[in-house]
Amino acid sequence: MKIALIGNANCGKTTLFNLLTKSNEATGNRAGVTFGTKEAPLKSKKYTAEIVDLPGIYSLTSQKAEEKAALDYLSRGDCDVIVDIIDASNLSRGLFLTLQLIREFPHVAVALNMMDEAERDGTKIDIAGLSEKLGVPVFPISAAKKRGIDELISSLFERIPESAAEKGDFPESALASLALQIASESAVYSRLLGKNTDRIDRLICKKYIGIPLFFAVMLATFYLSFSWLGEIAERYFSIGLDKLASELIALFSRFGASVFMLEFIENGICRGIAAVLSFLPQTAVLFFILELFEESGYTARASFVMDGAMRKFGLSGKAFIPALLGFGCTVPAIMSTQTLDISERRRAVYSLAFIPCSARFPIVIAISSAFFPKRAALIAFSLYLAGIFAFVLSCLLFSGKGGTAPDVVYELPRFRMPNGRNVFRSVKSKILQFATRSGSIVFLSSALIYILCSLDTHFRYTASAGESLLCAISGFGSFILKPLGLDDYRISAALISGFFAKESIVSTMSVLFGEGFRTALSPAAAYTFAVLCMTYTPCAATVAAARAELGKKDAFFMILRTFAISFLLSFVVYTLSLLLL
Repeated sequence: MKIALIGNANCGKTTLFNLLTKSNEATGNRAGVTFGTKEAPLKSKKYTAEIVDLPGIYSLTSQKAEEKAALDYLSRGDCDVIVDIIDASNLSRGLFLTLQLIREFPHVAVALNMMDEAERDGTKIDIAGLSEKLGVPVFPISAAKKRGIDELISSLFERIPESAAEKGDFPESALASLALQIASESAVYSRLLGKNTDRIDRLICKKYIGIPLFFAVMLATFYLSFSWLGEIAERYFSIGLDKLASELIALFSRFGASVFMLEFIENGICRGIAAVLSFLPQTAVLFFILELFEESGYTARASFVMDGAMRKFGLSGKAFIPALLGFGCTVPAIMSTQTLDISERRRAVYSLAFIPCSARFPIVIAISSAFFPKRAALIAFSLYLAGIFAFVLSCLLFSGKGGTAPDVVYELPRFRMPNGRNVFRSVKSKILQFATRSGSIVFLSSALIYILCSLDTHFRYTASAGESLLCAISGFGSFILKPLGLDDYRISAALISGFFAKESIVSTMSVLFGEGFRTALSPAAAYTFAVLCMTYTPCAATVAAARAELGKKDAFFMILRTFAISFLLSFVVYTLSLLLL
């Protein structure tokens, strides 16, 4: 049996999908979180089924790119039952799609989600009357509170009666009027509903308040991540990592490991992995705060507020969501551009590589903490602004005089208290992904860097780093980076390793420089190096994602564009830094 979950954007489909399948798909209090079809088996001891989560749609006749995946799936007729999920606090909006579904498909059930919020707001819905008017079963549920889920599932495995609604094409205006009529006859809403949210929105959605507020909020986020919560957590976490590394080396020593093997474990593996994982607490704090913004509904409002600014360089505020996703990982950010028109999509994909992803976060922490300890949060914030500036510059260069962005209708979700379970699940997933990715890739890159540094060009052991194979490989890169004050071959080697995974940059620097990292670079060179790391050629996974979305040619030009813009920006930064630092 195959069950499809469908409904308007931000009605709780993916929350229900995660609950039914024990999956970990991204959720959020905004439209457009789900941008592709997701399938997973139902986790139940009594029933067997395949659950399909479809992107949010508003109409079966929509021509929007973001709704294409859902419409294509429905047109194939692969599902046995369609569960139409409706936000109980906005019945009339959801019923328009419902009326279309019951006239096109035989087996449809309606799940009124977020009933807990509707009841708290004083909304009263006649469930039996609504079911009778629609001619399909209606189930009141709350996916966030796990209410009514068992009744919904058990009823779906009974025979869902075929809808008695008249089939055929109906004017959309007639269906819209009918949806309003049914909603008004089936629900009574509190007069105070939405008034407090409207007052807040009228204040923070004004551009002269909303834009400064957004940057103030982000600056506070970096302060908490770097200078307070993150710093305290990192201190204790680093002590634990050092102790674990010492125990591991002692264990190998007791088993009679050679001196070279012990040095390889200590300097090649433990030092590299610890250099990245030691920043895990600060990364967790950043993920936690950003997830609170997502769950509360602030992210959607930030997108709306930034629309005017984004249009000045050829993108709509709708592209602000992929940009925000890029702070986590550029790969899903590129995938989420499927919701954009093709011209805007190409512009966005080319430019998203400049958005500093979470893999670059350890670089920010390492540079700001080592060279600018008293101004770490401010330096970190400026490095992220450098990435954003490169993003804007790329958009402007790509679109000539700024280009034109398509008109967009924004839907602001209601403000919600963040769901603790959703926040914890999302942060845990991102941290585990970060740690697993860092642990595996950094292990390999650290080991490889140490081996290349220990062998000469004739593959014989050498204690002289200047005669090593790594020095020979990185020599050309050092020549290119000389105008930036970064002519040390170890810098070039770190940047090369960063193409495979940005986390590898910190581990490579730790392996090659050891404790001498702070004295190896001047403050100007260190800041320039950080800017270069934040903006240069994206990792291999990002290039592969761009190739999948746009093709080989565009992916290749993206590599060239990012490096060229990054090099020019870094040169300007280095020149100014020599004067200021």
